[in-house]
Parts: sequence; C-alpha cells; structure tokens
Amino acid sequence: MHRKRRLARAAVVAAAIGLIGLAGPATAQTKTLKIQSSFPATSTAHDAGKMFADRVDKLTGGSLKLELHPGGTFVPPFEVLDGTSKKVIDGAISIDYYWVGKNKAAT
Repeated sequence: MHRKRRLARAAVVAAAIGLIGLAGPATAQTKTLKIQSSFPATSTAHDAGKMFADRVDKLTGGSLKLELHPGGTFVPPFEVLDGTSKKVIDGAISIDYYWVGKNKAAT
C-alpha cells in the first residue's frame, strides 16, 4: 500500500514540475502590438495614447507591449480603421466620428 502512495505522490510531483516547466516559457514571452494613432506625435491625444500603452505594459507585467506610432506612419490618419481591418496595423487610437459612413455605430 505504501508503495502505491509513493508512486502516486511521485506522479503528482512530476506532473507539477512539468506544468511549472511549461508555464515558465509561456509567461516569459512578450507580445508586441503595432498601434497607430490618428494624431501627430506632438498632440495631447497622442500623449494620451502613450500613457495608455505604458499602463498596459505595467498592468501586464511587460507581457503585452503596445508599440504606438503617430498618425500617417503606416496608413493615413483617417484610415486607421481600414488599416486595422486589413491587418496592416494591430490596433488604433482614434476618434469614432472619423469613421462615419464606414460603421453605423460610429454615428
């Protein structure tokens, strides 16, 4: 009976070590998203986007980073919704009334 308990405990310990080993590399990976704002780098709206990106970095412990670029870097400033839809950029910081006519919810 004691031998079965020892084997069961050894199996549990081995499984726990295996899970810890798998969890280590997964938490060490950093995901970086390419984000573009609709605003120039000198605007306060773009600064608000930088503060948001910094907050996301802190809240995720560095596992998610938002790489914020000013308007016009990858797509024209008023076309960030289309750029995100076409996967040119991963996300955008903009104002929804720039999208009137593209999405009914934006009105």
